[in-house]
Amino acid sequence: MQPITKVVAGNYIAIVAEYSNKLTMWKVTGTQTVTETVLDPVITAGTGWESIGYDATSFYLYRNSVPLASCTTASTWSVIKVNIASPAAAQVSTGAGCIASASMGTNLLYVSVLGATANNLLGLNKATGATQIVQAANTTDLISVLTSASGIHEMWLALNLSTNPSYAIKMIDETGATLKLVAPGVPMAVQDPASIDMNLSENRNHFIYSNGYTTSLAFGNSTIEAYDAAQQTTTALGSITGFGSTPAFVNVINASTDFTGGIAIPYSSGVLNEPFTKVFSVNTTTANSLVSTTTAK
Repeated sequence: MQPITKVVAGNYIAIVAEYSNKLTMWKVTGTQTVTETVLDPVITAGTGWESIGYDATSFYLYRNSVPLASCTTASTWSVIKVNIASPAAAQVSTGAGCIASASMGTNLLYVSVLGATANNLLGLNKATGATQIVQAANTTDLISVLTSASGIHEMWLALNLSTNPSYAIKMIDETGATLKLVAPGVPMAVQDPASIDMNLSENRNHFIYSNGYTTSLAFGNSTIEAYDAAQQTTTALGSITGFGSTPAFVNVINASTDFTGGIAIPYSSGVLNEPFTKVFSVNTTTANSLVSTTTAK
């Protein structure tokens, strides 16, 4: 066995790790037995590999030719898959630019690519490597996706970031169809699943977001909503109010139950006004369930 410098991905039976400028897989093959398979040194060459996710057949990884902060017009990205049953690496896709974020859907891998003339969201077919533009965007935009286990995903569009920012959420399926548009909208949290499929890295089906986020009030006066991707239903949980014309920062806690909570804090000139913090609770399956309290000091 070789010394490793970084564990890139893993599940209950195997890990993929960097060592000596390439990748290797360690796999449990029996009681107290671990085997190592050094993967193709050409396909897996380099360091800085990151995990996208895994399913029952493969790990999916990506790598930029340079760190993201150093991305130039000459930079490239690569996405590969590593078979788990019979350890071997295969190229999925590659291209110009740098991947800013990536997530795994049912049949597609979503990669947000920063390029010289566009920042496009791409969908890569896990089986064939076929590449499609899911959402075209300008270099002043950033598009990302949070995936679910049901094939319905949350796309976040942050647009015109250098001049007049605006934000929106689309719930999309893997054909690219928009099932729901929230504009303006900003993701807030995901509800952790009550049970986990050990053969799948993405088990969530519930997204929590702000409907009505503005640049002037931030989360203030917006409505917190929960979207059930499996059922394709929306529940309006309640609004963040009581701060007047003062903007508010809001955080919602990720939880594995329908009951969760969070905090809302007004701020001015970048300074949080903590004495007027609101603490709230919600039931993600019950409309208008938001209950909050404030203690002024």
